[in-house]
Amino acid sequence: ATQPPRFGPMATAELERLGRGEELAPLDIARYNCERPEPTLDGDAQAWRKALLNCCAQLEHQANRVVNLELAESFAEVAWERHVQDLERLKLQLETLADAKEREAQLINLRRKAEQERLAPDLARLDRERAALLDKHLQLERANAEMRAAIARLESPPS
Repeated sequence: ATQPPRFGPMATAELERLGRGEELAPLDIARYNCERPEPTLDGDAQAWRKALLNCCAQLEHQANRVVNLELAESFAEVAWERHVQDLERLKLQLETLADAKEREAQLINLRRKAEQERLAPDLARLDRERAALLDKHLQLERANAEMRAAIARLESPPS
């Protein structure tokens, strides 16, 4: 029996959003913008320096993204294929281990069954002896009760 997948909090929240039929929020790309300082700061060299540094940082980030995409285009397929192969090897190892454990459990069960079958005649004999002793005990109890009643009659004064 397969178990339902377990999701983290982000995936769970996203599935709930989809279940409610809500649209996906648009991406906030404002932080990637290279904007000039506010018009009131046009003459402020520090504000322009800050805007310039932000643009340089954004340009560097964009260049890194392009490099990452190029690397992914060149190597991601091979890495995923290797990852899939690793997963397939792991699956095979786990299946082999599970089969070995299943065989081990079957051997244990066969040994238990053989032991139970070997001991079955002794157990049956002991059960018969127990039943016979119990029957004998009940007969003795009955005879004892009858003897006590007889003694009580003999000891009681005649009326």
